[in-house]
Amino acid sequence: MKTFWIVIVSAALGIALGVGTSWARIGWNIEPDSLALGSAEAEQPAGLAPAVGPQPKVVVETDEHDFGSVAYDDSVEFAFSLSNQGQGPLRLESGGTTCGKCTISRLPPEPILPGEKSDVVVEYHAATSESDFRQSATILTNDPLTPRVVLSVTGKVVVPARLSPAALVFSRLAVTESVTASVRAFSYFDADFVIQSFDFTDPETSQFFDVVIQPLPDADVKTAGAQRGYDVAVTVKPGMPLGPLWQVLLLHTNLASMPELRIPIEGNVDSDISIAGAGFDRDNGVLNIGPIARRAGAERKLLVLIRGADRHSVHASIASCEPASIQATLGEPADLNAGAVVQIPLTVKIPPGSPPANYMINYGKILIETDHPDAKQIRVWVQFAVEN
Repeated sequence: MKTFWIVIVSAALGIALGVGTSWARIGWNIEPDSLALGSAEAEQPAGLAPAVGPQPKVVVETDEHDFGSVAYDDSVEFAFSLSNQGQGPLRLESGGTTCGKCTISRLPPEPILPGEKSDVVVEYHAATSESDFRQSATILTNDPLTPRVVLSVTGKVVVPARLSPAALVFSRLAVTESVTASVRAFSYFDADFVIQSFDFTDPETSQFFDVVIQPLPDADVKTAGAQRGYDVAVTVKPGMPLGPLWQVLLLHTNLASMPELRIPIEGNVDSDISIAGAGFDRDNGVLNIGPIARRAGAERKLLVLIRGADRHSVHASIASCEPASIQATLGEPADLNAGAVVQIPLTVKIPPGSPPANYMINYGKILIETDHPDAKQIRVWVQFAVEN
């Protein structure tokens, strides 16, 4: 009986030893986590078929490279050096990358002979909105002990120039006040960065702005990690038309990659005169009529409200409507709240039979002129579309 169990145990050990030797010969690297069902390691390519006879041995000088700062939309590459310190030829093939921004741009065309080395070039295209990146490329080998080599590249994507803050928001402005705010413009790669000129996208209100551009001190530029910077001071002058303030300041630069920097300017200009009524968004100064049938048209009733010492002496008139399909009329003034407020009815019509149009994104506009000492103009934006 003892002899029988010795034979059984010996056979089991022999089978286990044979399987282990076979795994080692064909280059399987079995790790505890790789046996888990669905693990990332288990899904990776196992490597190339091992060589018959003398085996190669891949050695990587470094498997990671930091590109540092990379300009947005630029492509950078790094050559990783791989050597063969084994006895047989070393074959390499691409095993894929972690995303489309990272590619293996060059592999040795022939096997690397024993004692020789060659480069594997990994390229990264910085087309991402994420600042810090880390990507990797997998190289498959016929080295049974190292069937895969993972090469990683890291860095930081930086735009050539940046504004801080990205926009100017003046919140609520009194029509009589003057307010100044600043934006800083930084160049991160070009020390010869120059703001050559500026202008505004809306010439109608450009006269109500002053712009002063001055170079920033070197210490401020260095703190921002930039090569050069400017302070752009924007002043809103008194007299701006009432209602929402929408403007864009364009900075024209000498940067080939960013010849224009856009500074949105937003706010709301208040005074003793305001607009109220159903469908009117006071914060944005927009009357939302929405889609209307061509055959039906539309009509909305608003109120022009006038407060302050000059309320009873103010006269208002419709200066213009854009497009011509908008019809706006003002009624007779009347006292409200025992004379504390004067109200003037404002009727806005889109007549039946108006031509098809879409002003849901680029709004129509009503311009009201007054003889108020401070509020000379009121703008009412109209959002609508005429459908057949």
